[in-house]
Amino acid sequence: MENTNVNTSIVKELNTQLIKRAILKLGNVTKSQVARETGLSTPTTNKLIDELVIKGEVIDTGDTSLSGGRNAKLYCFNKNFSQTLCMHFEKNEIWYQVVNLNLETVSKASVEVIDFEHLLQIDKLIEDTLLNFENIKAISIGVPAGVKEGKLFFIPDYIKLSGFNLEKHIREKFNIPVIVENDVNAAILGYHSLNEELSHENLVAIYLGSNGPGSGILVNGTLIRGFSGFAGEIGFMKIENKTFQEIVTEGSYKDSDFATIILSICTIINPKRIVLFSFQLEFPEIASIRILLEKNMPIETIPEIIEEKNWHYYYMEGLKILAQELLEKGYTLKK
Repeated sequence: MENTNVNTSIVKELNTQLIKRAILKLGNVTKSQVARETGLSTPTTNKLIDELVIKGEVIDTGDTSLSGGRNAKLYCFNKNFSQTLCMHFEKNEIWYQVVNLNLETVSKASVEVIDFEHLLQIDKLIEDTLLNFENIKAISIGVPAGVKEGKLFFIPDYIKLSGFNLEKHIREKFNIPVIVENDVNAAILGYHSLNEELSHENLVAIYLGSNGPGSGILVNGTLIRGFSGFAGEIGFMKIENKTFQEIVTEGSYKDSDFATIILSICTIINPKRIVLFSFQLEFPEIASIRILLEKNMPIETIPEIIEEKNWHYYYMEGLKILAQELLEKGYTLKK
């Protein structure tokens, strides 16, 4: 009998997820339209939608006239039933946004970090935000570091956070789901989500900014982190007798350095497009990089190379996606 109850509960949860997907996909929709979309029976659909309305996850938006003079109620997803908090930091500033289930920004701001006490400021920011937005159900944090199971490594400018498990700290302190992700990984996820034509392509981001160089890698649309979270740490690559990190820190980088990095990337994953993100630093001319690549690899294998100036925008878009993926058990958040 116990197994039967468990199986029934699982089936109900799966059916509920189907209904949520249908409502989010179709927008304002009737129960009969949901039943057709999901293939569920009318009684099952009616019952589960009624339960979602009672819980506040779905909203009754009124009646619509159908053929034959009949009226049917319309339903839509309550985009503010759950919200997420997304944040990232660079040097002495933290940017953050509160986001609803439609990936719309509800509130956004930035705060200054005093004396490089990032953890204290992050904790205070979360505490204050949870008090002001009671529907926050998940948090995502972007960091200029390698990340393995929430633990930060190779974060040279933030010594107090090196080796610290930020994910575990926040989860235990605030009792809320949290994901901590490398900054360039988050940015390439954001860029990928806004370019549907690249949904199944190999795609690479190269970042050049105040936190040093880095890259994010998508293979067939899937983010590659590596077994230890080290994938994409191009700052460790050697060019002549120096690491790329040292070259960027010294400000002595040139177009041939980027051609070398891109050539190495191309020989391994052959990306369709490479996106150059910059913040406070400038890339060499793309045309110069391409000329050097043409001398060292077949022209037909050279990826499209573009520069995107709005680093923070794509970074935050990626964090929005990561935060909402934490809610997938209860919600389907993207159409």
